[in-house]
Amino acid sequence: MILDPFRQGVAVTMQDRSKGFTHEIIPARAAGRDGVDAVIGAHVDARQREVRLIELRPFASSSCDGGDRLTSLGGPEDGVPRRLRLLALTRHPALDALPRLQQKSPMAAKLKIFLCAPRGFCAGVVRAIDVVERALALHGAPVYVRHEIVHNKYVVDSLKQKGAIFVEELDEVPDTKAPVIFSAHGVPKAIPDAARARNLLAIDATCPLVTKVHREAEIHRKRGRHVLLIGHAGHPEVIGTMGQLPDGAVQLVETLSDVGALAFAADQPLAFVTQTTLSVDDTQEMVAALQAKFPAIHGPHKEDICYATTNRQEAVKAVASKVEAMLVVGSPNSSNSQRLREVAQSEGCRISRLILRAADIPWDDLAGVTRLGLTAGASAPDVLIDEIIDAFKARHDVEVETVSVADETMFFPLPRELREPS
Repeated sequence: MILDPFRQGVAVTMQDRSKGFTHEIIPARAAGRDGVDAVIGAHVDARQREVRLIELRPFASSSCDGGDRLTSLGGPEDGVPRRLRLLALTRHPALDALPRLQQKSPMAAKLKIFLCAPRGFCAGVVRAIDVVERALALHGAPVYVRHEIVHNKYVVDSLKQKGAIFVEELDEVPDTKAPVIFSAHGVPKAIPDAARARNLLAIDATCPLVTKVHREAEIHRKRGRHVLLIGHAGHPEVIGTMGQLPDGAVQLVETLSDVGALAFAADQPLAFVTQTTLSVDDTQEMVAALQAKFPAIHGPHKEDICYATTNRQEAVKAVASKVEAMLVVGSPNSSNSQRLREVAQSEGCRISRLILRAADIPWDDLAGVTRLGLTAGASAPDVLIDEIIDAFKARHDVEVETVSVADETMFFPLPRELREPS
């Protein structure tokens, strides 16, 4: 059989006989002049159902027998197993979803990527995703999730494929014995109360660091203090925190102007709490303004901005001065991802963009850039970082350097309802 993978849209399906799973190579173009030096294509991992851009180098052979080992598929750096058996040549629909590739010339421009660390998933996000997957494993599909479990489209779509059904309000959930999961951002008290009234199996995936803020607000109220919440109106975490207290017991402050407009009696006991995903610098400015205006105001024993938010912002600060552009992987509705983009801007990075994945790379904006920063919000998986680096490798001679500012070892156990029996 003639192996002719260089026709646009032809997939080469192979099996790794030593591991028992199938890989597909979807060539998108050939590069080179006198011979075929490389093929830019896509690697489909059947276990993860992922499509990743890869470069196969070298790819000198153009024919083989169906049962032969394809030793011409390059070295370990390609991420392609060596023990591959040709199964089929087929049209693969995934090719249509790949970003349009431009030819990488032998003199491709050099690009140094500074990879921020920590980046991506935090302990609270890992726990929330694990809650949904564990509930599916224990109870089967469907599992209902109120609001996006975390603010990332890739994660949400992946969980939908596994059987999760996402709703915005509890009244969208039918009378069912299936679990109903509350998102990592937390919910107002009225939501679990309503679930109990309907005898729903409710599982709380609220990040423990958000729950800490809820408890602080409750303690302040019990001690007779009026609570000020520093945060962004409309964010699910803010809605959840404000919903822990009776109406009128908590007041949102978003800006320094809001602080200036506050008017309380001199003897009014006050306290403040904050959203966990804010800009560290902006929040410190807000806290300083509150303390200057109300010297007796009570704050948290330990700051409310979570460790992951702080670490990711510090990593961006460490990289921003080294690069001409910064890409932040995250969803537009992700507060912590938006703050990373803002931090890069405030640190003098002239181009700072928030993107969902490789298909959203603003190539025109990055023309001529030779030093690029790359990070991800706390709800973005590393597979999207890998995908983006692969896309740059298809166009540039890429060097990657990791800039680390902290090691993260935080772990949050699953809710009691989902733990293995001891």
